[in-house]
Amino acid sequence: MQHNVRVAAGQKTLPFEEDFVSGVVEKVDNAVDQIIWQGDTDSTDTTLKWSDGLIKILKTDGSNTIEYATAISASTVEATVDSVFMAIPSAVLNSGNVKMFMGYDTFRTYLMAIRDKNYYHYNANGVDGDKFYYIGSNVEIVAVGGLDGTGVIVAGSTDNLFFGTDLSGDAEKFDFWYSKDSGVFKLAIEFAIGVQVAYPDSVVIAYKKVSA
Repeated sequence: MQHNVRVAAGQKTLPFEEDFVSGVVEKVDNAVDQIIWQGDTDSTDTTLKWSDGLIKILKTDGSNTIEYATAISASTVEATVDSVFMAIPSAVLNSGNVKMFMGYDTFRTYLMAIRDKNYYHYNANGVDGDKFYYIGSNVEIVAVGGLDGTGVIVAGSTDNLFFGTDLSGDAEKFDFWYSKDSGVFKLAIEFAIGVQVAYPDSVVIAYKKVSA
């Protein structure tokens, strides 16, 4: 309400500019996360069409894939995660920096499954935000928003996964200004991003088999 009452005719500054820009940056970050994982230059989706993501790259290679028959649920998630863990090459496990990525939806389902199995040897105080370790290993399970709704699980060394951008700060252009010509505030953001996998056969990807 405080923001609303400050807006007057001819206002040339946006009273809630900081809140607005912070909200935009958060949405951009979420979109980038989606592109990193789900990007597909063959897609017509306005967000995903700009670059190929890790899912497409790994599926195209197809050298270390797991296809499961039914959607992940509380009764199947543990077996699916176990199969991904077992498929990680030994050399990769011994190299360190190994992580297993999944959507927050799959992550929560997995947490509930191991809780319901009464695995009391996991940390009873909960998890560290969006990550914890696969029980009895050095493989860190990490939840990422870019995999939400996909049912995809990806595991491998982070040294083998690459994210590229045009500048160290990610954004080449971020302008926010008041246009006198149209009497509106305008925002322009421009940046370049891309991902790649050096050795796809060292990365495991699991996803639901598409019915014919």
